[in-house]
Amino acid sequence: MSVTVSNCSEYITGEERRQRIREEAIRRRDRIPPKVRSESSRTICTRVIDFIEARAINAVMLYLNMRSEVETRDLLVYLLRTNKVTLAPAIEAKRLVPRRIADAGTQFVRHRYGMYQPNQDVCPEFPLNQIELIIVPGVAFDLKKYRIGYGGGYYDRFLPNCPNAISMGLAFKEQVIQDTMPRSWDVALHNIISEKCD
Repeated sequence: MSVTVSNCSEYITGEERRQRIREEAIRRRDRIPPKVRSESSRTICTRVIDFIEARAINAVMLYLNMRSEVETRDLLVYLLRTNKVTLAPAIEAKRLVPRRIADAGTQFVRHRYGMYQPNQDVCPEFPLNQIELIIVPGVAFDLKKYRIGYGGGYYDRFLPNCPNAISMGLAFKEQVIQDTMPRSWDVALHNIISEKCD
């Protein structure tokens, strides 16, 4: 099922349409019952783990979910348990900084935006060119693997600086739409994983 934008008049700008897509996608995601969201998240994380193991990936950066995003806790536990290089993004000076996590119970702090991120005092920064897989959050994802996030542009600025990394979006099927109306500076992902088998 795709998210559609209704009643878009000709005078509405591209950014206004993207904002409508964002708002409708968030509402659709928020309406997923919590139990279904958790079950679907487990399915998605299992598919990501299979992807990692099939390619012997070692250094993974994943987002720490907030609100009604695909939950990444199972993936975090797997990465730490298997001694992978486990990274999470910290927002510092309007940019994403990948920091290595060793203990999920003690090394996170809450950012003013509401999400948890690594504590820069105890989590060292990790070289961008050594990241192998980046798990990217998003509000809506389209069939060409572009995404709409929350509007800060953090990942669109970050991903081009990680030349050796595969980028992967995690999405509930309700978040996958026909077209996100990408702009010239938007960066397409390499993969999108949902609970729905392709």
